Amino acid sequence: MPILSEATFERLLNRGHYGIIGNQLLFFSEQLDKFVLTDISENERYAAHDYDLLPENAPFQLINGKLIFMAAPKTIHQRISMDLSIEIGTFIKKNRNGELFHAPTDVKFDEKNIVQPDLLFVSIARKQLIGEKNIQGAPDFIIEILSDSTAQKYYEEKMNLYGQYDVIEYWIVKPTEQSVDVYYNHEHQMHLQQQAGVDDTIKSKAIEGFELEVKRIFFI
Repeated sequence: MPILSEATFERLLNRGHYGIIGNQLLFFSEQLDKFVLTDISENERYAAHDYDLLPENAPFQLINGKLIFMAAPKTIHQRISMDLSIEIGTFIKKNRNGELFHAPTDVKFDEKNIVQPDLLFVSIARKQLIGEKNIQGAPDFIIEILSDSTAQKYYEEKMNLYGQYDVIEYWIVKPTEQSVDVYYNHEHQMHLQQQAGVDDTIKSKAIEGFELEVKRIFFI
């Protein structure tokens, strides 16, 4: 058997939705009926109709008109996300007070902002925002877990967006510091409420009655 054989796009993609080349995507566009390669630039501005051209679950977020490539998370990120899903999901399933979603779930705030938080909670009061394709407006509660590729770079922009659109509560989980920064919305701005370490407990504002012992998500 030869060690080399002909390459085709089908083999490169291995029947997946897309392939990653640098920070660009190779995929089959059903709209154009052919294989295409993205040409996304940091210097350009984009909108929701551009985002919609990307394949399902594409690793991009649209933040203030910029299409931002999001690298795959590390295992510690995924462990924390899973534990948070179990803690919060068990509580809301018991109390039937809303729904929990995890990445990649699109949250569309406007034509220039579509994000994929690690976890988000939509209460019964906001259930009309849950569409077939995405969440169409602000969830009650958003959690994001810092990773090396995203640490601090876009969080200020996203925090301003969450404040503007009335997300009630926002957590930034910091794995390397084993801590959680808790923000509450006041007059369309996010304000730091608590910097919780492993010995602390967080009482959620957006999910009434839910409390989290921080040490439960940091494997200590």
